[in-house]
Amino acid sequence: MPLGARPISVANTDVFRENVRHLTGRQIPDELRTERGLLIDAMIDVRFKIAQKKVAIHERPDAASGMARFVHELGIEPAIIATGTESKEFVADVQALASQTEHEIEIISGYDLYDLHEAVKAVGVDLLMGNSHGKYLTDDRGLAFARIGFPV
Repeated sequence: MPLGARPISVANTDVFRENVRHLTGRQIPDELRTERGLLIDAMIDVRFKIAQKKVAIHERPDAASGMARFVHELGIEPAIIATGTESKEFVADVQALASQTEHEIEIISGYDLYDLHEAVKAVGVDLLMGNSHGKYLTDDRGLAFARIGFPV
């Protein structure tokens, strides 16, 4: 299963649900279809406020690539995707996302916070998403910060 196939994002969650449906032979419950519709409605409602913003994401490889897909679905540009873990699969997965979305994504595999800070300064982003260690970077750069992952 490629990294991006984790159920983080609407498209990846749809694939996950279909796999569960196929394995169990059961239909997708109406409640899940309703909740998906509510999510899509909420995404449309906020899109005009967040569209074309740039985000840097730092997290575990599977979470970072999944979140990159999700922010793209929201209309946000995933400008920097970083993980502290060296991973060829992560790099290939984010490169595939970049080619699908036509975004220029800086990919950092095996970063430390200094590398991330330098990339954020060079690229210029509006939002940083990641664990609590990113707080120092956002304080220094005056960026919005959304905490994801661990530690929070």
